[in-house]
Amino acid sequence: MKLIRVAGVAASLCFSLVLIGCGDVYRPVVNPFTQSGGDPANASTAYVASQGVLQPQNEGVTGSVCDTLPCPGTVLEVDAPNDVAVGGQIVGRSPVHLIMAAGQIWTANRDDNTVSTFSTFSTSSPQTISLPPGSAPSFLASTESSAVYVALPGMNPNAPGNVGVMAPGMNVLNEGLIPVGNNPTAIVETPDQKKLYVVNTNSGTVTSIATLDKKVLQTITVGTEPVWAIATANSAYIFVLNRNNGAKGSVSVISTATDSVVNTITSLGASADLNGIPLNSPMAYDSHLQRLYVTNSTDGTLSAFDVSALPSQPTELPGSPVLLGNPSPNPVSVAPLPDGSRVYVANVTAGTVSVVDAKSLTLKTTIPVGTQTVAVAAAADSTKVLAVNHLPTVQTFANAAGTQVPVVTQQPGTTTISTSTDSFVTTVPAPFEDSVNCTVDTPQPWLPNHSYSLGTVVVPSTGNGMIYQATTAGTSGASEPASWCTTAACTLADGTVTWTEQQPMVAGQPVPPLTCPRQQPWYIAVY
Repeated sequence: MKLIRVAGVAASLCFSLVLIGCGDVYRPVVNPFTQSGGDPANASTAYVASQGVLQPQNEGVTGSVCDTLPCPGTVLEVDAPNDVAVGGQIVGRSPVHLIMAAGQIWTANRDDNTVSTFSTFSTSSPQTISLPPGSAPSFLASTESSAVYVALPGMNPNAPGNVGVMAPGMNVLNEGLIPVGNNPTAIVETPDQKKLYVVNTNSGTVTSIATLDKKVLQTITVGTEPVWAIATANSAYIFVLNRNNGAKGSVSVISTATDSVVNTITSLGASADLNGIPLNSPMAYDSHLQRLYVTNSTDGTLSAFDVSALPSQPTELPGSPVLLGNPSPNPVSVAPLPDGSRVYVANVTAGTVSVVDAKSLTLKTTIPVGTQTVAVAAAADSTKVLAVNHLPTVQTFANAAGTQVPVVTQQPGTTTISTSTDSFVTTVPAPFEDSVNCTVDTPQPWLPNHSYSLGTVVVPSTGNGMIYQATTAGTSGASEPASWCTTAACTLADGTVTWTEQQPMVAGQPVPPLTCPRQQPWYIAVY
């Protein structure tokens, strides 16, 4: 298996941040943030891990702060009720997974061989926990306050990996590693804090570990290519999703009392190993309805099973599998609402979220949200769903001269969905790659009769050395303004849009002076 690489505000975020942790100093490569101060008791706060992709020195532009690829990543804090970003942190390179544990956010930074951690209460910069060279951390788990566990698959997916143990508060890797199977890619700790289960993808096994003394208890053979695991709320069972090399998958049901497989669900569809797409809840357990939901990415379906009679064989529910699209929109992530009424599915190829009625198991609607939608998560109060769009949405339009030009119509970021109407609300853009040179979005060509959101930046068809930002959202006129104002901060009416002059981002550069890409969001968790 290929190693799976795992994760209103049109105006820019202007916050300050420098990350200094454990001797490592990262220079910022995004719009700086205020330090996170969110209350973890707020069950509608989302944390989104994004990866940096900017070229070194921003293709030769002096002042770029990313000299080594990949650039450091970020964690953005999104207030779901108000659909805004309220803070964030710069973390290590390629953050592929994150959790909240012991009142802190923890990120596994694969390409740094580090874990970043920061408190949701303080204004301190993240601490950096150094891991063994080449350990390539891939996943984090904890249900306790005394330990956080990190999967360390290493650089060879066909060699045995390890699990590291970190002590919250001390923020260090404890001495000694726990040996597990080949390519550990997921971990789950039981809610009763007694056992840890490690999914070894390339061994086809799950390692059971006692949390009391950190000793391996059992190596359990499951299906081919296990990739995800979930514990039941009563800690009695573990569900393990087996991808089976992209063919028809299965779910192994492990009894935690005996550390053995007591049932296997075989009536799944096919889930291809989508290259470059992270694992972000491809399977979900609904404790409200005692159901298990599984995405079948190749088949374009969602399977649903009644698991209320465990250890008896789970039964597939009437209406399952639910067809989400034909051709397949490639569903990769599923989130049932906590109230049990609906299920939301992220479709990576289609850039949509499917809404499934949980009672009838029928497709209610499909919501366009962006480009390469890799993950979906639900707020605990069931009022909002958040979808992660990995790439910008680019469309081609004719400019004033009739030339077809590409225009970014939506930045990569986190889209919020109102569950009361099952409709798109807004997209919170991902942070900028380069906070030194980028303070506003990349200028777009002006277009006639075009809808512009607040904060969008355009450049006139005939460059005058200035750029203009939409300070009132609206639709441009049928023809371009004959004369763009050129005095500092002047305003110009254009249809129902109001443009305000902005100084060029880099003095002396041609307009547009600098491309300002945003980071690529990968992973989301809601607390």
